Amino acid sequence: MSAESGQAAGRNKLVYYDTNVWIAHLRGYNDEFFQSECDTLFDDMHEGKVKVVVSNHVLSETLHTIRKQVVETAPEGAAMDECNKLVDEKTKEFTGEVEKLKMQQKILIVPTSTADASLKDHYRYVWDKMHSMPFKSLTKTVCPACAKYLHKSHKGECPACKKDVKPKMAYRYSGMGYPDLDHAYMALQHNASVLYTHDKAFKNLWGDPEFEGMKICVFDDKIGWLVS
Repeated sequence: MSAESGQAAGRNKLVYYDTNVWIAHLRGYNDEFFQSECDTLFDDMHEGKVKVVVSNHVLSETLHTIRKQVVETAPEGAAMDECNKLVDEKTKEFTGEVEKLKMQQKILIVPTSTADASLKDHYRYVWDKMHSMPFKSLTKTVCPACAKYLHKSHKGECPACKKDVKPKMAYRYSGMGYPDLDHAYMALQHNASVLYTHDKAFKNLWGDPEFEGMKICVFDDKIGWLVS
């Protein structure tokens, strides 16, 4: 077996779920289509069809979001002690579930870097990669008073500031940030065959020679999974 085919065999069942996939499954999402697709991804994990590579980065981001949502959705008038109790309960629930999945060998929790001396230093790699990554300057329609995004054909009152305005055209940056590249490299470094995300910035890696051995699936709200 060649080195290339051996690597492909190692990637066969390993997949990487971006933080937004974990959040949609655990906490729900305002788009039922995306939430349903994420639930299906976790069904695949529970049925043993795949094994999920999980970085501490994903776990930290997920726990942070869970805690934030618990506090922001606490019952009106809840005391500080009650909020803290709710946060502690959800924290224990999440960490307990992660430990259970780990014991069942349904997930593989990986460190930031491995002992393989041939791999570049993780953070140096991500930093260097950002310098060479393509980006786009895209147009957007905004309220001139509060800068809220508006539909290009918007007329009348801004839904945010309530002022009667005429939208103006502006530009927005579209590229991969450091956390995005960190997730992508973690998945690649630990031989994931597929990375699933809702973040459209990951499309910047489509066609990148360094990531050609890993499929990158980006969710489109109307179509579903788009595959690199």
